[in-house]
Order: sequence, then structure tokens, then C-alpha cells
Amino acid sequence: MDYLAEHLTTPLQVEQHLTAAMEEAFIAGIKPINVELLTETMSKRIDDIEPRLIRHGYNERVIAEQFRYRPADIRRLFKGELDAARAKEMTAEMREAGLPI
Repeated sequence: MDYLAEHLTTPLQVEQHLTAAMEEAFIAGIKPINVELLTETMSKRIDDIEPRLIRHGYNERVIAEQFRYRPADIRRLFKGELDAARAKEMTAEMREAGLPI
């Protein structure tokens, strides 16, 4: 449980990932649930920019409207495909506005 508390931010995330780990442990016959199993079942992208913003209610459309960015630029930012200078500029503007980046 400590591992989940360190890596997740919301109670819903803890519940979701603990449930997934318990289901996987039941199928594999693993008792008790260990950190390796939790690591395997947790999303690898949980701390990326897109999931972090979505957890706070900022999806692609909301960001595009609020900052007047092109949706394609936001998608490329989320995928890590945006030009480094443009990505730095966009993230700086979002941080300045108080978004949790």
C-alpha cells in the first residue's frame, strides 16, 4: 500500500490500481501482493503530462480553448512530438496560468 501511496495522487487511482493488482494476483496465485506485481499492473504513463492534466480537468479541448492553441499542437505535446522550443513555450504558459505541469 505504501508503494501505491508514493506513486499515485488520488484515492480513485489507488483503488483502481489496487483492484487491478488484486485481480492479477488472484489469476497468478500470488499471495501477498508484492511491489513487482504492482509495478507490472500500474500504467507506465501515469505521471506524463496528459494524464496529469486530465486528472485536473484539463483535456485537449479545454486547453485549446483557454490558451488558443491548435489541438494538433496539444496532441503533439502530449505525445512528445512537438518542437522542443514550442513545447517549452507552451508548458511555460500553462505553468504561469497555474496548471499542474
